[in-house]
Formats: sequence, structure tokens, C-alpha cells
Amino acid sequence: MSKLINVMFYLQLCVFSTVLFAQYMDAVEFDQATVSVNAKTIKVEYAQSFEQRAQGLMYRESMCGQCGMLFNFKQIKQANMWMKNTLM
Repeated sequence: MSKLINVMFYLQLCVFSTVLFAQYMDAVEFDQATVSVNAKTIKVEYAQSFEQRAQGLMYRESMCGQCGMLFNFKQIKQANMWMKNTLM
């Protein structure tokens, strides 16, 4: 019985955390710009805050062929990217 209670508590905690995380991630907005490179126009989203960089392209189902995202880490460093929950 004790194990069942622990499992139920863990499941409730997971559901609560997932709902809270999804609401938080929806709140993040990105600055947008249009950039011209070699006579081609690219629409970019600019991830400069920690929250924006953490969300990145997660949960996106698509992106236009002339779109992209730039990440500003505010200093030169080696950055590792994990494409978790990137659906495209």
C-alpha cells in the first residue's frame, strides 16, 4: 500500500510539473528581425535571455524555409545544445 501511495504522489507531481512547465514555456516570446544575407532575406528569432535560450525551438512543429533562430550567450564560449522536444 505504501508503494502505491508513493507512486500516486510521484505521478501527481509529474503531471503538475508538466502543466506548470508548459504554461511557463508558452509565456516566452522572442525578439524578431529580418536579415538580408547575400541578397536573401531571412526571418530570425533572437534568443538572448536564459529563458529564451532554454526554450529554443522546443515544441515547434514547423519553421519556414527562410526562418531561423540566433542564440546570444553574451560572451564567447563553447556552448552545447540539446534539441529536446524539437518536433521538426
